[in-house]
Amino acid sequence: MRRTLRLGSLWVAVFSLFAAASLACAAMPDSVKGSFERTLKVAGPADLDVNTGSGNITVRPGDGSTVRILGTIQASDRWLDGESAARERVRRLEANPPIEQNGNIIRVGYITERELRRNVAISYEITLPADSRVRSNTGSGDIRLSGILGVTGANTGSGNITIESGTGEVRASTGSGNIEITQSGGDVRASTGSGNIRASGLTGALRASTGSGNITAEGKPGSGWDLDTGSGNIVVRLASDAAFEVDAHTGSGTIQSSHPVTVLGRFDKDTLRGTVRGGGPRLLLRTGSGSIRLE
Repeated sequence: MRRTLRLGSLWVAVFSLFAAASLACAAMPDSVKGSFERTLKVAGPADLDVNTGSGNITVRPGDGSTVRILGTIQASDRWLDGESAARERVRRLEANPPIEQNGNIIRVGYITERELRRNVAISYEITLPADSRVRSNTGSGDIRLSGILGVTGANTGSGNITIESGTGEVRASTGSGNIEITQSGGDVRASTGSGNIRASGLTGALRASTGSGNITAEGKPGSGWDLDTGSGNIVVRLASDAAFEVDAHTGSGTIQSSHPVTVLGRFDKDTLRGTVRGGGPRLLLRTGSGSIRLE
């Protein structure tokens, strides 16, 4: 009997310790947050290169002579670090933000010390002269660039990309996510491993590809369009008087056109090659499994 009581007491003690530890962990916040803000002077358009391992990036036009950078930090206190280590990382980043300037060339988010990158996510909101050049990269997060007139580049390992009201050349890539681009000029290249692509207001060349997703393209092509999806539908919307060449093929699906196509060669339900209104820029449309519509 005595042994049973002692064993029971031991289990009660162990359970009590476990419960106390669990309550302590539950009371500890999941992350420590912080922020920093800097305003840099530039003489004309900036050349911005912004990078973050995890976090969102937003860039929009502002004052013609300044670049304003707001960084929001979130450091995890889980695993072996503890809250004190997370707070120390946040404190150091707030005191010395990862911002470098050399004239009009600005680099943001490049943290050389590995310890400061560990379990840290930084999101950026940046305003700069509209005609600047922007390169943006995040390992995991969304990117939004609006009103930038210079060349723009956006890359995310996992997240959505939105680029709107631009006029310059665009390069956008995501491993997994959707891409939406609204342009009034400049060539566009967009690719996603898994997601949809939508591009409108286009007047230049377009190259769009997705491993799995739909592609919708609208505009007046001044150069060729090359659209390719492994599994998804393709919709192309052009003006009613548009003149172009079409080369469309689907592995499994149908092809429809509201434009009058002068067919070249034999017409098949899965292939359409021909000219519209005498020809013009070439539209190369490919889907492994999906339908194609010309509207």
